[in-house]
Amino acid sequence: MPKSFSGPDLLKALSEGGLRDMSEAIIKEGIVKQDENDPNAILYSESLSSASWMSIPVEMIEKAEHIKNVRGNGHEHPFVRLYFKDPASDNKEASVFADLLRRSSQPGAADDGGRRRDAQRSADHDQTMAGNEPER
Repeated sequence: MPKSFSGPDLLKALSEGGLRDMSEAIIKEGIVKQDENDPNAILYSESLSSASWMSIPVEMIEKAEHIKNVRGNGHEHPFVRLYFKDPASDNKEASVFADLLRRSSQPGAADDGGRRRDAQRSADHDQTMAGNEPER
């Protein structure tokens, strides 16, 4: 959805770098809750079972969109889409991991044909090991 600006707001966004192309953002969806041990972080989980929470400092989040509330494991949690800020350009390790994550989450980034081909090879191998001829 396009973002609208007044003239002064556009100037401010330009001067603050606020016109970032969000199509290049690192985006993750999952459930969130308040981190009771850190007032500057949230707890995030991609699992609805709430079994694996990870703490995320709020200063790493550029924006969050509340999608809906979901129930899981007897609790209700907000399901959100998080847009992460890019790491500092001088942090090479974080930049590499951010690029890897960004590429892995883009539609069409993975070669589905390759995954299917690898799965077929694995199935063929299993059939051969069992003494059967793989189906073609």
